[in-house]
Amino acid sequence: MAVDDLLQGLHADRTLSLEEQLRAIERDLARRHFLGVMTTNTLFDQLRKLEMDILKLLPEYPGAPDVHRRDRVPLEQEARRIQQAIDKEQADRWRDEQELHRERRGLVREHREELQRYTRLGAGYE
Repeated sequence: MAVDDLLQGLHADRTLSLEEQLRAIERDLARRHFLGVMTTNTLFDQLRKLEMDILKLLPEYPGAPDVHRRDRVPLEQEARRIQQAIDKEQADRWRDEQELHRERRGLVREHREELQRYTRLGAGYE
């Protein structure tokens, strides 16, 4: 009887540990997604403001003298830099989330195997 109690306690501890790890991964996923979205939105806002400034400095019609070129070129370069930052942030977020999903799948598999093992051998745990 003491062995059955010990095995049941070990199963409960292992299951609790796996569930805590899963909750931690879910929190990390949510946090990473939230931070990525906030960063991307901030960058998009900056890009939108720059594009509005760039539009104001464009020649009025095709063939018109480009009198604001000197002022516009640095803004266009900054807009390209921000677009690259957006692309990098989205790629990094995707990579981070994929790694967390991979880790989550492994823990879910372990949890399922633990429950199956408990179910298979559970008759002796009662």
